[in-house]
Amino acid sequence: LTPDSFSGNNPSPLANYLISKHFADLWLIKNTTLDYTILQPTALTETPGSGKVSLGEYTKNENSIENVADVLAEIVKDDHTIGKILPMSDGATPITDAVAEV
Repeated sequence: LTPDSFSGNNPSPLANYLISKHFADLWLIKNTTLDYTILQPTALTETPGSGKVSLGEYTKNENSIENVADVLAEIVKDDHTIGKILPMSDGATPITDAVAEV
C-alpha cells in the first residue's frame, strides 16, 4: 500500500489521515516491541450504540462512536487481541462475543 492507493478520481476526504495512520501502524508493528491491537473502524457516527459489531471484516460503512468506545474498552481487557489488526463496523454480534471470537 502506498499513498497513491488513496488517490484517484474521488479521493476520500480523510485520505491524508488514512495515509498517516497506515504508515504509523506499519512503523509500530515493524519498529517496536510494544503490545498492540489496531482497531480500524469505518466512518464514525453520532448515533446511539447498538452494542453489536462486526470485527475482522467490514459489514457496514459506519460505526457508532459509542460502539467503538465499547470495543476499545473490551479489547484492552483481553490479551488474545494483542498483535492483531481488527477491521470493525456496526454489525450483528454482541461486543463481548465479537471480541472473544477474534
